[in-house]
Amino acid sequence: MIAAGRLPKQGEGPSADERKKNWFAFKIIGEGTDGRKILTKIKGKDPGYDETAKMVSEAALLLAEKKEQLLSLRNRKGGVLTPAFAFGQALVGRLHAAGITFSSKTIGTENKNQSQSSVSIPAKL
Repeated sequence: MIAAGRLPKQGEGPSADERKKNWFAFKIIGEGTDGRKILTKIKGKDPGYDETAKMVSEAALLLAEKKEQLLSLRNRKGGVLTPAFAFGQALVGRLHAAGITFSSKTIGTENKNQSQSSVSIPAKL
């Protein structure tokens, strides 16, 4: 990709000032088998450099520090797992503490008496 000119060469990427202007925001809607829907919002700063580094570093630290606890939570001895399944809320909590914000709430409930509630995110495993 670099040789084809589609990506910048080393030293040609955005400056620190340019990266400060960048940000990302995702809205994800999931639906359970019971029809319940959850809206999750994820927001952060520069996704190309800063937040990607946080995501990789926090996942690596979590794996190094809590490997046995993570494996016992998932009842697994190894194999190929997605980061969401392998790390779950523990990674969400670490990323939240590192400045990447997560919020979730139930949406579109059929029962008017059921309130839309936020999900709490623990910072530690």
